[in-house]
Order: sequence, then structure tokens, then C-alpha cells
Amino acid sequence: DATKGLDQCIHTMISQLPEEYRDIIIDSEIKGIRQKDLADKYSMAYPSMRSRVQRGRERLKQLFHKCCSIETDRHGNVLSVDGKNDCAASCDPCAETPT
Repeated sequence: DATKGLDQCIHTMISQLPEEYRDIIIDSEIKGIRQKDLADKYSMAYPSMRSRVQRGRERLKQLFHKCCSIETDRHGNVLSVDGKNDCAASCDPCAETPT
């Protein structure tokens, strides 16, 4: 499974996000809390919460691509993952991902 190593470093990657995204991404992506409920929890307007989640996802994606070479099919399914040599020490789990 090409994604096996990615799930090992997801928490490390999320911890590197700016604070304004970190808790929201944990709540929405890890805990599965709906964005409407998050808007109430964080006292934000729903459209603002949707934007914050989308920006957080994009930043998380950038962190993964900085650390790992990720090959996907045309549907976005992960085919293979290889760690990059210049990867920061905090991304080591990606470097150990079997392809």
C-alpha cells in the first residue's frame, strides 16, 4: 500500500502547520468534525471556516510535496511515495516509506 508510510508522518506534518490551521485540520481531517460544526466551535462564519480548511489542506499538501515525491493517477489516488534526500529531519517517516 503506497499510502502506508504517509499515514505515519501525517501528525508530524500537521504539527508543522501554522497554528491558525493546525487545530482546524486535526478537527476536520483526523476527527471528522463537519465544517459547519467547526464554524460554531471556533466562532467563525461558515464561509470563513471553509476557506480556512481549504488553505490548511493546501499547506499540508505543500509540506508533503516538499518532503516526498508523490505519484498519483489521474483521479488523485496515490500510486507511489519516495522520500526526498533534502527532506527535513521531521519528515523522516516519509523517507522510509516503501513504494
